[in-house]
Order: sequence, then structure tokens, then C-alpha cells
Amino acid sequence: MLLSTAAYSAILQEFIEPIRHQEDTEEMFFQKCQIGQTAWNLCIAKEFGLSIYDEMSKIVILQNEKQPEMKPVFDFLIARKTLFFDVYKNFIFILEKRTKADGSTTIYVESMQAETIKQNTISQ
Repeated sequence: MLLSTAAYSAILQEFIEPIRHQEDTEEMFFQKCQIGQTAWNLCIAKEFGLSIYDEMSKIVILQNEKQPEMKPVFDFLIARKTLFFDVYKNFIFILEKRTKADGSTTIYVESMQAETIKQNTISQ
């Protein structure tokens, strides 16, 4: 099983950069990371035909109905994934906010190649 950690935390932060603001709190930053993770994984699930895609799509649609102001954000991130981050094919399955020894916080990400997920799902 091929897992990735450090690289995808940096990739996710770069991915959401256009929706970040200088005045964002740590909590707002983490929420934007979660939104980015959802948009990212929706793209990966669709591209690789993962069984989770239909369920994820329904959740995003319902969330966009509850918060219509979020639909343009999701649409933007989905387009951004396709246009600028298409070479990255990992599904992000862990996203955590962690506190470093110096008291600062960082995000921790674990991901797995989508092809590996698809193969494991098929073989079960």
C-alpha cells in the first residue's frame, strides 16, 4: 500500500491558496483545508470511478443547497484541481490539525494512490 504524507499537506495548502485570506484564523484555515480535501477527493473519486463518488457527490450537492454561497467555491476548486493539479492522483483520507513542539499548528495529511484504492475495492 503506497501512502504519502508530507508532500500532500503542502500540495493541499497550495491548492486552497486562492481561497485563503490574510485575516483567516487557524480554524478558518483548517475549514478551508477540509473544503479543499472534499473538492479534491470528489475529483479523484470521479476520475478513478471509485465507489464513494456517488455518495460524495450527493453530500456536496446537499451541502451546496444548505449553503449556496459555497457552490462557487467548490466549482472553482474542482476546476483548479483539473487545470493545475491533475498530475496528483492521491485520495486524501486523513487531514488533521496538529500542534508542534513550539506551540504552532500545522496540518497533517495522509493520502493513497487512487488506483490502489480502486484495486483493493475490486479485489474484496
